[in-house]
Amino acid sequence: MINVIQTMLNDYKIKNFDDGVNAVREIIQQIILTGLSRCGFFDVAILCGETASRIYYKLDRFSRDLNFILLGPNEYFMAGKYLDFMARELNAYGLDVEFITKDDNQRYVLKFIPKPYLGINLDIFNEIRLKFEIDTESQNFGVYEFEFKELPSPHKIRLFDKESLFNDIICDILNQKSNYKVSGRILYDFAYYVEKNTKINLFSINEKLIEMEVISEDESLKLQDLKELLIKKFERINYMNAKKDVVSLIDDEVKLDVWGEEYFTELTEKLKED
Repeated sequence: MINVIQTMLNDYKIKNFDDGVNAVREIIQQIILTGLSRCGFFDVAILCGETASRIYYKLDRFSRDLNFILLGPNEYFMAGKYLDFMARELNAYGLDVEFITKDDNQRYVLKFIPKPYLGINLDIFNEIRLKFEIDTESQNFGVYEFEFKELPSPHKIRLFDKESLFNDIICDILNQKSNYKVSGRILYDFAYYVEKNTKINLFSINEKLIEMEVISEDESLKLQDLKELLIKKFERINYMNAKKDVVSLIDDEVKLDVWGEEYFTELTEKLKED
């Protein structure tokens, strides 16, 4: 299995330290997904968020987090057995893992310690902190599909389709509590899906925004209403700070030169319903 990691690393163009961190983190993410698949986690949960976009839909940036949502809300869900299996899977590839619990039992920060024989710079692992979160409370308003991968070993996972991921990105932008601070990663992914001509599902967006308490239960946004809300948000964002959030995850920071109110307003006007 150690050779599998080296084989996967050969697929990356590693020019500097950040490239190494991003590549190793992504391989670890794929090992984790393989382990979760093998223990039946995807019988009850769906991969969502930036890693789904990156690994399965070719988002052209690296991701930091692993996010999941249950097929339906379950306040009694216990992640312990899945974490145990995940730790054993990582160990088989020469990695020990430490789970640091956040403010509840479904949010963790993962730290990794490589076995000496793995032969990868320890400094790289010191930089890797992988956020792992399972949403056990929210309703599932998305559409999922199944995808197969051959590496690090053959596995199948359940994940949101591109439209559902894009819907979530839009909702996350509008749910940001600060008028000035929006994650640069979310902004980058918004631009990516717009440029890929990904359509949105207004029904799903409305339902999720109601659940988030961004809009009231008696509201129903039409496409133009949604665009206006997004444009108001894009008018206030501190784009310099947003760029700092994503710059280490992309191959060319020149891509961010166009970021600003005018650019994101133009992208918003391109939104189309399914």
